[in-house]
Amino acid sequence: MAYSVDANLQKIRSTIMELGVSDWSDFHDLAATAIDDDLEVKWYRKASNAMGYDWRHTRFDSSLLLNSASQLLNLSCYKTFFLIYRYLAQDTTTELDAYGQQRNYWAKQYDDELIRVVEIGLDYDWNSSGSIDDYEKAVKRPVRRIKRV
Repeated sequence: MAYSVDANLQKIRSTIMELGVSDWSDFHDLAATAIDDDLEVKWYRKASNAMGYDWRHTRFDSSLLLNSASQLLNLSCYKTFFLIYRYLAQDTTTELDAYGQQRNYWAKQYDDELIRVVEIGLDYDWNSSGSIDDYEKAVKRPVRRIKRV
C-alpha cells in the first residue's frame, strides 16, 4: 500500500507530471516497499522490544501504522522523488546533470526525514484493535533541561 499519490508529489513539485510519464503509481509502490524495509530495521525492531514483543516472531505489519497518511507522507514523497529521478537519470553519463542532482537532493531529503520519523516514533496498533490506544502512540520525548541547585 503506497503512502503517497501523484497529487501529493504535485504539491511539492508542480511540474512532476510534465516529465513524460502520466502515472507514477509504480514508483509510489516501490517507495512504500523501501520505507517498510527501512522502518522495520531502523524503528520496528527497537520499538517492538520496548513493547515486549520479539520482532523475530512478531513481524512488522505496515497495515498497523494507522496514522501513516500523516506520519509517512513526506517520507514517501521524498523516496518517490528519488526513485523517479533515478529512473529519469538512468541513461545519463554524469552525476552532475540535472536529474542526477535531483536524485541526490531527494536522497538526502529522504535520509533526513527517515531520521526524524524514527526519532519521533510512529503510532502502531500493537494489539491489532483497529485503533491507536494511548500507549500505542509515538512517545514525544520531553525537552530535558539542566537546572542549577
